[in-house]
Amino acid sequence: APEITSVAVLHSSGDGGSDSSARVATVRRACSVAAGKCSVLITSYEMMRIQASLLLAQRWQYIVLDEGHKIRNPDAEVTLVAKRFNTSHRLILTGAPIQNRLNELWSLFDFVFPGPAGTFRFISLDRGGGARGEVVHAP
Repeated sequence: APEITSVAVLHSSGDGGSDSSARVATVRRACSVAAGKCSVLITSYEMMRIQASLLLAQRWQYIVLDEGHKIRNPDAEVTLVAKRFNTSHRLILTGAPIQNRLNELWSLFDFVFPGPAGTFRFISLDRGGGARGEVVHAP
């Protein structure tokens, strides 16, 4: 197992607070470690959204989302940012139940396994007043 050499916090009240150069340095420190070692970068969903260009420019070994239900809305900006991370390993931790909405479940699966889940589209049905979701695999 790799040795964890440092844990950095990228948050408005953490090491990489309000100073832009400090944020860049925090991310670069976390991403530039020797082979066989690793660093951990902890941030919030809001900081991830705000600092998307800085974070998405890096290659990550793992992305772990706690409170994963926060990306269950497939159209939310934070969801779209989370799905763009350059990584091969994705994990979601959540204790929140899915609210019987197919698009929420699809959004979580699409983060963990991007692509194979197809694309989601919402279809409104005229008869019966109901609506349903459908997963469509793009050609």
